[in-house]
Amino acid sequence: MVIYITKMSKMGFLALLTLGLTSTTGVPKDYWPKPIEGNYDLQVKGKLNGELAGRISFTITSREEIPNSGNQITTLELKLNNSDTGKAHRLGFLIAKHGSPEDFVGNHKFIDTHRGLLDRNEEVFAFADIENLGERPFFAHHGDIEITQISPDKIEGNMNVSFKDFEGTRLQLTGRFVATN
Repeated sequence: MVIYITKMSKMGFLALLTLGLTSTTGVPKDYWPKPIEGNYDLQVKGKLNGELAGRISFTITSREEIPNSGNQITTLELKLNNSDTGKAHRLGFLIAKHGSPEDFVGNHKFIDTHRGLLDRNEEVFAFADIENLGERPFFAHHGDIEITQISPDKIEGNMNVSFKDFEGTRLQLTGRFVATN
């Protein structure tokens, strides 16, 4: 029963965080709202060892933090998934920051010791749901994702991210991703 409550609490937190990062009272300004798709190839170590590969898509949107303030929060959303039997998984990355889409080029760090969502210029969040590991979600707690190139029809980068579930089980994902039109 405790495990069920913990799992539901984590999923509730994920839903609220996603809602908080992607919705504000401002009117959305869509930079590149049409998903652009591509491929990824990641190495995984920890509870599961091997390779994760599949399709990636990304979208970028922007909203005013406070209506009529002119202060824009731009959100990059990366969705990685594979529904093949035996290798099914879903990964999600959200990076929200002040500025334009071009400002996403560079390194974005996951920091486990962060104690809030409103006191930094950038927020980075990620989750992993891997069928072979059961129904427990993993959340990023350390590492980085580097965007090496971004444009309306292409995103390219690398990641080295450590995920942890509610029991402390860890996964380390490293690799490269490219999505192009």
